[in-house]
Amino acid sequence: MGGISKRPDDSYEYEPWYKYGVAFLFFEAAIAVAVSLYALSMAFTGQAVQFKKKVTFEKPKASVEQMAPAREKQDHSIVTAPAGKE
Repeated sequence: MGGISKRPDDSYEYEPWYKYGVAFLFFEAAIAVAVSLYALSMAFTGQAVQFKKKVTFEKPKASVEQMAPAREKQDHSIVTAPAGKE
């Protein structure tokens, strides 16, 4: 039962910078995991979105009451020409 061995060849020598490249990749992966965990924790605790002003999706009642008198003041009279001049 021959087959391809998954073990690395012991006779192969890596470049001198290889160990630093592998260490950097692990460091970068650790940072990515930390940022992801931080973002998830912020999202689940409700701190991800903060508004300086209270956000409401209803119109305040005061503004509706203030607009009501303005509607009554509108003049809906029809302008007509004086009688006899057509």
